[in-house]
Amino acid sequence: MGLIHHLEKDADLALFSGEIQLLVAALYRNERPLYGLAGLLDWRFRGLISDYIRSGFFSGEAGECIYLPLIHNDLFYHIMLLGVGDTDRPGTRKMVTQHPLQILHKNLVSLRNSRVAVSRTDFGNANDNFFSENLPEVPLWIVH
Repeated sequence: MGLIHHLEKDADLALFSGEIQLLVAALYRNERPLYGLAGLLDWRFRGLISDYIRSGFFSGEAGECIYLPLIHNDLFYHIMLLGVGDTDRPGTRKMVTQHPLQILHKNLVSLRNSRVAVSRTDFGNANDNFFSENLPEVPLWIVH
């Protein structure tokens, strides 16, 4: 079972304060403008994620997973975008399926970060058991 911790902070505050090492954001293929953590991070990093989407570098296809080491104001940040396919309606979140989660798990284990954070709402308001079962061996922090 994975280790689940809770931070009573917003995701971007936890990232920018250095309390977490890597932030995972779910990105839906048919959602523009971006919502959830992807939308927040896109705003914080001045449209960088949108630029990657427009260029075709990332689409949000289920199972697509990219790691973005970013520099902002001379500080280094680690972001992982997980493509989760289509959403029924922009702005709504559904439970992420097994295929993208397996790819995310493989990537997170290989990176060996000790403080990886996700937002429960980005994963369809998943509970702790969902994360423990699908991301074992990953020290995971839940943020708002």
